Amino acid sequence: MDRARTRLLAAESALASDQRKGDPRITGQAKEEAQRTYRRALAAAAGPTEERAAITVWMRDIDQLNRDSQTARVALEAAGVEVAEAHGALTAASLAANTERIRAEGAADRCQATRRQLAECVEGSAGRSQPMRPTGHSFLRRPDHPLTTGRGVPGGSWSSSDCERRPPVAA
Repeated sequence: MDRARTRLLAAESALASDQRKGDPRITGQAKEEAQRTYRRALAAAAGPTEERAAITVWMRDIDQLNRDSQTARVALEAAGVEVAEAHGALTAASLAANTERIRAEGAADRCQATRRQLAECVEGSAGRSQPMRPTGHSFLRRPDHPLTTGRGVPGGSWSSSDCERRPPVAA
C-alpha cells in the first residue's frame, strides 16, 4: 500500500506542476510581455532590417509559448489519468488490506475461542489420575440421526462437555 500511496503523491505533484505550466493566465501574461518587448524593439529600430528582426523574435517567442502550452496540456491530461489510476490502485490496496485485517482478526478470535475450550477441558481434568478422552456426542447416541455411525464432531471442535474420565484404550 505504501507503493500505491507514493505513486499517488508523485502523480498529484506532477499534475500540479503541469497545471502551473499549462495555466492560460500565465501563458497570456508571457504573450503580453513578448508583445511589449516587440513594441519596444520596434520603436527602437533604426531601419527595416531591425524591424524584421524584432518581428522575427516576437513571432518565435509566441510560437514557443504556444508549443509549451500545447505540451503542458498533453502532459496535464496524462498526469490526470495517472492520478486517477494511482487513486484506484490505492483504493484497491486499502480494501485488500482491510479484508486481510478482518480475516486475521477472525482467525485470532477463532484461535482464542479454541484455546479457551482446550483450557476448560484441561482444567476439568486437573487432579484426575486418568487422562481425559473425547466421548461420543449426543447426536451419536441418537439412532435417528444420520451421523450415528460417524465419530468426532462436525467442524472438528470439542467442548468441555465432550470430556469425561475414561480408562485408557488398550492398544
